[in-house]
Amino acid sequence: MWHRVKLFFLRWMARWALKGRWYYHWSRIYQFLFERRRIRKYRIPAYTSLPEGVESTVRKMKWRKDTWVMLFDAISHPKATFGRHQEGMKAGDCDDISLFAAWAVRDMMSRGWLKDFRFVGLLSVPWIDDGGKTGGHNVCVVSYVDRQVTSNPEVGESTGLLWAHMSNWHGGRMQTHGRDGEPFRRVEDVVMDVLSGPGRSWSCVSVGWARADCDLNPVEYGDGRTL
Repeated sequence: MWHRVKLFFLRWMARWALKGRWYYHWSRIYQFLFERRRIRKYRIPAYTSLPEGVESTVRKMKWRKDTWVMLFDAISHPKATFGRHQEGMKAGDCDDISLFAAWAVRDMMSRGWLKDFRFVGLLSVPWIDDGGKTGGHNVCVVSYVDRQVTSNPEVGESTGLLWAHMSNWHGGRMQTHGRDGEPFRRVEDVVMDVLSGPGRSWSCVSVGWARADCDLNPVEYGDGRTL
């Protein structure tokens, strides 16, 4: 009974924070108040490779827990995250590192290095486990065309989109397939993969999820009830 009550309350909170944009608004305020120096000082590197560039940098970034100043949950500006990393400090938590990755991927897309990529942004996935403990994870999420998987011979090009995600999990590597070996065909498949976690043996239930673009503008929201 208590677990159901807590699940109901958490879904209400997630809807308010994600669909209601509180999470994103507070993050922008935090960036303006506390990160302006690093935002002005640092630039996102102009990577030319995912494995040797973005993934390698994400793999080296050290995780840190959000502080009380961040109200225990705010998203740092990607330039500030990279600045802390460059200064030998802990870069940030999963949302900071994942948004940095999204910005780096977006920059590669804008310069023509990832021509099959269509969308890149931040995916937020909060949850509650069987024991009533809450948690969550943020990933850089991308949609892309895999010309070997979704080809249309009549028009000579790919027609369907697949999805992938990247974060401080899995050594910073882009994840394109689930545990069953199947590619992620929907963003919900990525949500389910995040809920399963790397090597997690217990069950987690979604309390809602949201996809935002690289500038933290909400794009899509789900309440998690159908997952």
